[in-house]
Amino acid sequence: MPKLTARSLLASAEQTAGGTGAAVELHPDTTIDLRLDASAISGGTLAVIVETSADGTNGWAEVIPKGDDGNPAKFLSVTTPGSQLVVFPNCNKFVRVRWTLSGGTATFSVLGDSVRVYAKANEWHMLGLHLAFMAKCSDRKFDAAIREKTDITDSAVGMQMPTPLDVWGWDIRGGVLACAAAALMSVDGRRQGQDELVVARCAAYDEWLDKVAESKRKPAGAVDPTPEVDDGGAYAVSDARRGW
Repeated sequence: MPKLTARSLLASAEQTAGGTGAAVELHPDTTIDLRLDASAISGGTLAVIVETSADGTNGWAEVIPKGDDGNPAKFLSVTTPGSQLVVFPNCNKFVRVRWTLSGGTATFSVLGDSVRVYAKANEWHMLGLHLAFMAKCSDRKFDAAIREKTDITDSAVGMQMPTPLDVWGWDIRGGVLACAAAALMSVDGRRQGQDELVVARCAAYDEWLDKVAESKRKPAGAVDPTPEVDDGGAYAVSDARRGW
């Protein structure tokens, strides 16, 4: 399983009006699994959305995952107590929640885990996939395939450096994307001519991972997430990280 990091976008509290939560940094994670827990609601309708920004100050935009039916897969409006779990891929460095409340009060929280994956579901266009296939593929399914290939990547890269990585290059990002797409196409059972290039790229990535596991190749731009250790065994943590 890819690395999970607990995140609190909004602690449980009674709200009497709409509002905006504080910015929470996810970097280098880009997917977050969030649970909206409404323990009490009275006299109104609660609507909660997730927003993302590159710098935590400007350019906030709603994260709207594409669902299995092609419609947005986000939190539903709340009129009674209950819980909802939604996967939000394709986040930038920061996320936050924003909510509206049409009267009354609501007591709720938004908590979850960010996920260390090596590609975003919305980066598929880089592979030249045909639109007919991608129109059928939800962000949730693509993200699940990306998580699986991230695990496989960590297994290989972990033979020569600690994982998960804090920084990685396009050799890993592109390979994970290609293999995630190839896996989904094999389930779909439909390919067009250009998609064979994606399958071939995935095969080449798997061969490259084998060489990485044997220390015959090194990932470009990968950064070791562990601190420096001096010869005496004491940990000496510095701002600079080891990179390959």
